Amino acid sequence: MSHKSNPVRAETSPTVNDVFFTSMLPSIHRDALERLFYFNKNQKKVHDAVLMATERYGAPRVALRNGRLWVQCASGVETQSLFVMDGDGPAAELIGVIVYTREEEKLVVLFMAVREDYTYRSDRRSPILLLRMVEEVRNIGRRVKGITSVELFLRGSAASHISVESPNKL
Repeated sequence: MSHKSNPVRAETSPTVNDVFFTSMLPSIHRDALERLFYFNKNQKKVHDAVLMATERYGAPRVALRNGRLWVQCASGVETQSLFVMDGDGPAAELIGVIVYTREEEKLVVLFMAVREDYTYRSDRRSPILLLRMVEEVRNIGRRVKGITSVELFLRGSAASHISVESPNKL
C-alpha cells in the first residue's frame, strides 16, 4: 500500500520541504532508518510508551524484503510501516516512520520516530510532523473496512483513542 498524500509544508524543519508518505522504502535508506529508529535523541521522551509496546509486541527490528525496508516486531505480529520523506524524488530523505498494526476494529500505533530537526519547536507556528503522521494513519483507517479508531501511546500506559470518523483534524 504505497501512496502519496497531499504534501504538507514542514516548516519545523531547517528548510521548507514537501512531505510525502509511503509504505515502501528502498534498501538504500537502511542506515537512515536505523539511525532514526534506534539512535533518536528524542527516545527518552517516549521511553514508557516504547517500553510498553516492546513488552506487548516484542522488540522492533528493521527488516528487508524484496529490496524494501519495513519495521517488524519480534512477536511476529503483522505490522505496517509508514515512512515520511522530505520529497518524492531520488534525493528525498527519510524524516519519520510510524509502525502500526490492526487489532479488531482499531489501528494501534506501536512505534513512531521523527528526525530531530523536524520536531516541534516552540518558536514555530506550523504543523507538527508527528501529528501529521498520526493523521495519515487515521486517513488509512478511514479507508479500511471495519476500522473505527486509532490507538496510540504517547506517555505512560494510558492509550489515546482517536475516531477515524470524526471530520475534525487532530
